[in-house]
Amino acid sequence: MIEKFADEIQSWIAVKSFSAANADYALPVVDANELAAFITDLVIDTNQLKPCEIKRDKYGSWIHPVYLKYIQDHFGNSEWISQEQYDALKKHFNIVTTRIYLEGSVSEDLYKEISQSSDLTKWDPIAPHGYFLIQIGQDDDDTFALFAKQIERLNDKSPY
Repeated sequence: MIEKFADEIQSWIAVKSFSAANADYALPVVDANELAAFITDLVIDTNQLKPCEIKRDKYGSWIHPVYLKYIQDHFGNSEWISQEQYDALKKHFNIVTTRIYLEGSVSEDLYKEISQSSDLTKWDPIAPHGYFLIQIGQDDDDTFALFAKQIERLNDKSPY
């Protein structure tokens, strides 16, 4: 993976080395923590899950195509994934997620209507501030909408 970023890393080191030309030669030219943060940012930008056009099927379901590909590539036809696997998925895409359930977000009458017909087209869940939709569908518990938000990496504060 690092080979992919060799030019960017070399350029970054050259800039840092040039700016350190008059620095104390007893100190390293490039700070290891700065370099690690720079490389991390390169990798994160590569995997960052971003919003895309939502085209729901005739039943109103939809899943983000990049998110779906990751699930298919890593979990195949698994019925479920562990919390550890889900945390790895979120780390891979540099996101946090939140779920909104149909039952808690619509009137009782609309909930019954959608539940009985499995027609999710009548439900337009509203994304929490800063989040974007990555899946809308049904599981064993309820109809749900899954939203994601990019993790802002300030001062290396991350849930991972």
